[in-house]
Amino acid sequence: MWRTRQPDPRDREPRQSSFSISSRNRTSARRGSTRFADRRGIMRIRPVLITVAATVLALFPLALHGGPLWEALCYAQIGGLSLATLVTLFIVPVIHSIFVLDLNVIKWREV
Repeated sequence: MWRTRQPDPRDREPRQSSFSISSRNRTSARRGSTRFADRRGIMRIRPVLITVAATVLALFPLALHGGPLWEALCYAQIGGLSLATLVTLFIVPVIHSIFVLDLNVIKWREV
């Protein structure tokens, strides 16, 4: 029988967060803080789009041949997921750049 390793209570910090912090420190040291947001957005767009595309494509057969209950549910999920992805990846960054970078509504302090 395989034994599973007991989790160490000091290991509560997720692995991704330490990568993000070190990546942020390196990136903002090399470039400005506005360029950092652009770079992180570009790094995250591909996995998000692949996940959404795989989910939407997997729901189409069930929407077409799944019966009356599943059809409506799948179309609602496909539409909601597509709309939420569009808003999150494209509209929110545009609104952020307008309000923060162009209009200076929110002031960022350099630390």
